[in-house]
Amino acid sequence: MKTLHPILCGVLTFAAIAVCCHAKSSPTPSPSPFAVNAVDMSNISEADIQATIAHRNALHQQLIDQTLPAASNDVKEAVAKAQVLQKDIDALAIQAARVPLLLAELDKAHKAIWRDIVLFTLLGAAIGFLGPKLAGVMAFFT
Repeated sequence: MKTLHPILCGVLTFAAIAVCCHAKSSPTPSPSPFAVNAVDMSNISEADIQATIAHRNALHQQLIDQTLPAASNDVKEAVAKAQVLQKDIDALAIQAARVPLLLAELDKAHKAIWRDIVLFTLLGAAIGFLGPKLAGVMAFFT
């Protein structure tokens, strides 16, 4: 009976702690879906992307400074590779932000090319039609 009392107290204490901790803990949040199509990408500028990258890099560096010293060599190597990959991804994101500006410049260039084509076609047609008449008038004066 003396050995049953501490075991019973231990089981009841454990059950009470489990019930209290379970009652106080909030339910785990469920992830909400992120609709990429709902984001207007034309409003995102290169400066916004660079600010986001800088903020994320600061958070990553803080996490690395806290956890990396105690990590194994394999983890340190994986983190170094991940940082290199992240820099490549950042460069691609910045290039993607420049796409609307480049498309606007390309559109201007296309309009200028078509304007020049039309202008020189009309000029060539005018010279083609008026050239023989001007040659005849010039021959009359010589």
